[in-house]
Amino acid sequence: MSVRRLCAAFTVEHFPTGAIPAEATVHRRLNGEGLANHWPLVPAVIAVCTPAAERRRVTRQAEELNRKARRDPTLLEPDSARHEDLLALKSTNSRLRNKLVEAREGLATQTDHRLRAERSLLQVHQLNLLLLRMLASPSAADGSPGVHDSAKLAHLEQQLSQLRAANLDGSRLLSESERRISNLERVLAIREGTSSTSSGRSPTSHPQPPRQDRAIPLAFAQAIRALDPDGRLFADVFRRTLDTLYDGAHTGRFRWDQLLKTEKTHLGTLVEIELRRAFPFRDGQYLDFEHEGFEFDLKFSVSNNWMIPAELIGKLCMLVTVNDSRSIWSAGVLEITPGLVRQGTNRDGKATLTPEGRAAIEWIHLEAQLPENVLLHMPAEDVSHIFKPRSAQGRVNELLRRAEGKLIRHVTTEAVAMQQDAARRVRFARQALQPEGILVLDRRHRELAAHLELPVPDQNEVVSVRVALVDDQDPDERPAFHADGGRWAIARPEDPTVPAPLLTRAT
Repeated sequence: MSVRRLCAAFTVEHFPTGAIPAEATVHRRLNGEGLANHWPLVPAVIAVCTPAAERRRVTRQAEELNRKARRDPTLLEPDSARHEDLLALKSTNSRLRNKLVEAREGLATQTDHRLRAERSLLQVHQLNLLLLRMLASPSAADGSPGVHDSAKLAHLEQQLSQLRAANLDGSRLLSESERRISNLERVLAIREGTSSTSSGRSPTSHPQPPRQDRAIPLAFAQAIRALDPDGRLFADVFRRTLDTLYDGAHTGRFRWDQLLKTEKTHLGTLVEIELRRAFPFRDGQYLDFEHEGFEFDLKFSVSNNWMIPAELIGKLCMLVTVNDSRSIWSAGVLEITPGLVRQGTNRDGKATLTPEGRAAIEWIHLEAQLPENVLLHMPAEDVSHIFKPRSAQGRVNELLRRAEGKLIRHVTTEAVAMQQDAARRVRFARQALQPEGILVLDRRHRELAAHLELPVPDQNEVVSVRVALVDDQDPDERPAFHADGGRWAIARPEDPTVPAPLLTRAT
């Protein structure tokens, strides 16, 4: 029986002098932590797990063992750090054993769902056959098609619909069970591989303190990475969240240091909301999220200084950080244990990670690329010129004039215009900049952008570039294209300014 099922079987009658202990508490007590001082748990476990005929004998045996333990207590080694490591390892092994029991129970449930689904499918086939026979049976009198009992036929069709729905539910349950079993098997396989490696030391080697068990974080990181192999979903979430917080269309802001302190504290909450929309995470029973049987909390920090509350000891955390200045982000997984967080805490009872804790993070993606915040990385002089015009259209024109060759997202255009009409401003800018030889390419001109070796714009993105007429003997051999009867290439600073060609379609 797993600890979860054991706790579910407890009732108030089992603990007449106190509250029913939490699942995490039962885990620790069954691992030997403070069990002698929490004796009521022992009779409760005996009452749930032992047949009625055996309870008195087992209870007497437990009482005798308890008295013996109090008479001759086992003295702990003075090396408290090693003792904590051993307790942590015992706790991990206990959790894995419980997961194995749950996996076996899940396998039995899976088999039951499979049998139910197969029986439902058989009944569906039988009903289909019966309906076909009814529709094909002739009248006994003259051999012509008979008149069917419409009520009976409607009843059979209703049964058929119900069985199909039951079969679909069974298939869904079966699929969910198979995913959970596969996930647990992966955890156990990783754990067994770690154990076999650590147990294969030379007999003459010195014993080493137990290392942090990384089987569960590794399996969880693999499950999340499978949802977003290239990190694009995570990157879009972080870019969108930062832009939402900047609220450039109303404020013109585009830097982290422009935010109020109260606004900065909301970033983690916004990231959590956006992750729920982007990933198939469910609400956890005790923590923020649950996915593939893993329940976990989300911790966000822009400075890699995650604050871990005490109640997350023994729990999984997804640790996320974003650096808009460097255009990078990272996301990793860590199972929080006492040796991985500092002893000192702040006023809220939260602690930071130790160097060992940072080293133990299982990274899903480390320092992956964040879509660029163009204004943040432009020279301060250029940014000053962009925001100098009084009109929104003048500022957008200056942005596209000075940010040549960079992907400009609509949210950047809105931050410069401080209005939510980016597409309209870009259309007018395209007309205004054409006499200056500047093209504004959007997703309709993806092939042309790629040919000119420019960033390729996607939906809600544009890229501007100044072009010049070149002849067939261009010494630089720049990528060129033909339009308006001329041959064009990206202009060099010394090239004369001529009106850009009109691109009426993708070129």
